[in-house]
Amino acid sequence: MRAINFRPKVDPGKLLQIAKKQHYSDLSGFINDAIEDKIRHIHEDPRDHKLITSIKKAVYEYNGWAFSKPSDKEAVKIKKKAAAMRSGKAKSIPLSDIIQKLEKMPSRIPR
Repeated sequence: MRAINFRPKVDPGKLLQIAKKQHYSDLSGFINDAIEDKIRHIHEDPRDHKLITSIKKAVYEYNGWAFSKPSDKEAVKIKKKAAAMRSGKAKSIPLSDIIQKLEKMPSRIPR
């Protein structure tokens, strides 16, 4: 892979703060994800985005899901637990295991 010199218009310190708030270990990962997101957005058809949004909404309503921002107290607990899992002090479940369990679950959609 070829390296590219990058001089952001935004203060690098500010970018680093944003990356840390988003739980990136370094600025490179944050910048790579931002670039990939921008590329995806450029090639995205607005009709596709509208369809995906309406499907998400229908799935949330069907399952009775409601997502909300955690309170400050809940956010502290979540961050503390996540840090313990990242450091290996607390047990966590690998994403591949979760995906396998979800694939085995019967569908709730009537046929």
